[in-house]
Amino acid sequence: MEGEIKYCEPLGEGEYLSEAQIEVVRNRFDTDKLELTDHMAVISLVDSFVRQNGRATSEYETLFDLVQKSSLMASPSLAYPERVKASAPFLLLLCVYDYLILVGVFKEADIESMRKEALRQMGLGPDIPKA
Repeated sequence: MEGEIKYCEPLGEGEYLSEAQIEVVRNRFDTDKLELTDHMAVISLVDSFVRQNGRATSEYETLFDLVQKSSLMASPSLAYPERVKASAPFLLLLCVYDYLILVGVFKEADIESMRKEALRQMGLGPDIPKA
């Protein structure tokens, strides 16, 4: 099972994942194709790696708990009013990206690049021709 793979690569101070583990996770993470439920499968994989590495710090545990709770809030099975449900996916995605930055899967520059690409796709990017 992929989540049970142990990597012999030593971790540096404050690192949660090895470079090989980060590569496994990044290969599974396609921002254009993942649904919210798929994000949670990626989070589970990351969590299994962090725990195998013995790197679950209190900061990690707090953010991991927040990701799990925001995932529950975004669940369609809960009967929140529509105005609350509307923001739940944004909360979950924000928590997921913060989590992936914390463990080293993404760097701040990766997130900025994704943000710029999303804005460009919405027609709000810098490469819009000016009249």
